[in-house]
This record gives sequence, C-alpha cells and structure tokens, in this order.
Amino acid sequence: MDDINSQIEQLQHEDAQQRWEAVSALAAAADDGATAGADLAAAVPALAGALADEHADIRGKAAYTLVSIVEHGGDISSALPALTAALADESEMVRKETVWALYCLAGEGHDLGPAAAALAEAIEQDPSRSVRGNGAIALTLHYLRTGQTEEAAALLEHADGNVIFGAAWAHADYYRRTQDRDALKALIGRIRPGLLDISLRDGLVGSIAWAGQRGEDVAFDLVIVQELLAAAGDDAAAQAPLYGILMRLRSKG
Repeated sequence: MDDINSQIEQLQHEDAQQRWEAVSALAAAADDGATAGADLAAAVPALAGALADEHADIRGKAAYTLVSIVEHGGDISSALPALTAALADESEMVRKETVWALYCLAGEGHDLGPAAAALAEAIEQDPSRSVRGNGAIALTLHYLRTGQTEEAAALLEHADGNVIFGAAWAHADYYRRTQDRDALKALIGRIRPGLLDISLRDGLVGSIAWAGQRGEDVAFDLVIVQELLAAAGDDAAAQAPLYGILMRLRSKG
C-alpha cells in the first residue's frame, strides 16, 4: 500500500515524466491480480484528477487504469463526474477508454446520471466510430438498467451501424445478466439473412465473445441459438443468420 500511496502522490508532481511513471505504475498494479481493483480504491480520486492532466498520454492511461480497477472489482463511481467531462476530451484515446469505463460502471449497476446525456451527445456527434459504438454500449446498458427500455430499443433502429452494434451488444449483455430467455430470442430473431443486419449480428456476437473471454458462462446464449436452429427446421432463410452467429463466434474463439 505504501507503494500505491507513493504513486498517488507522484500523480501531483509538477514534472510530467514523474506523473507518467506514476500512472503507468498504477495501471500495472491494477492489471495485476483479481483483487487489485479493490486494493487501488485510494487511487481513484487521484486518477479522476489525472483525467484533466495537460498531457493526453497521462489522461489516457488514467482512464485505462480506472477501467482496469473496475474490471478487477474496484469501485470507481466517485470518478463519474470526471469521466463525464472526459467524454469531451480532444484525444480519441481518452474518449475510448472513458466510454468503456462508463460501460463497466453501468454493468455494475451504477446509474450514470449526467454522463447519460453526454453519452447521448457522443453517439451522435463523436467523429470516432469506436467512441460512438462503445458509447452506445454504455448508454444502452444504462437505459436498460434504469428501466428506460423504449430509449434502449430506439438505439437498435439508429441510422449509424456503429450505434446499432453497441445497442445490440448491450441488449445481449443485459439479457444474459438477467437470464431473460424470451428477450434474447426476440433479439436474435431480429437478425435477417445476408448483410442487412450485420451490425446487429456483430454486436450480439461481440457481447457473447467478450463475456466468454472474461470467463463468464455463455452457455445461456449458445443454448438459445441452438434452440432457434432446431425450431428453424429446413427453413434456410431462418437458419442462415443463426449459422452466421455460430461461425462468427468460432472465429473469435
């Protein structure tokens, strides 16, 4: 803990190289082990402050570290105001890490509050495809978590394929967390053959693959795909998108 306290102090150093070394050390600590996130709780306020550093590399590494902390079980909710402000950062790297941190917070059940409005603006105006897509994951999950199902569903009909990708990811994520079989079946049933719904399919696949890589049980998803395949019988048009999902998942496995 003494080392962590030392790095926290160094984040306030007037020398940028010292601040960079401190945030890099905290990032490495956050990545190291299943309990690292909880152990770094004391660093969250300093990392939130570092999101306003004059150097984009330091801001980006601070956002990355906050992501790693929450992914390892830590609570970064106190950084929400700073993350909200970071959605307007001039650096795409910072904004990409920020929207992922917000997705993680939503996944932990935190109400994103004022960040939701900033995310809604980002998915409409941000020049980065990754920020729009990942921002849609965070915003959609927030909507679903807070009972705003109509707002979440509307993002599945968005004109931007990146937003559709993110909305599909978040819906699949939410239905897995809540074990809502009927809703997941209905989501998969929206996917039509060919390239018409490629963003919807890839968002669904991305969500399942990501969960699997993190060691989550994705049997729930796969069983439903298999059930839909069985129900499709010899209907090639109904089978095509389902086989497409399975093939994409194998390619990511």
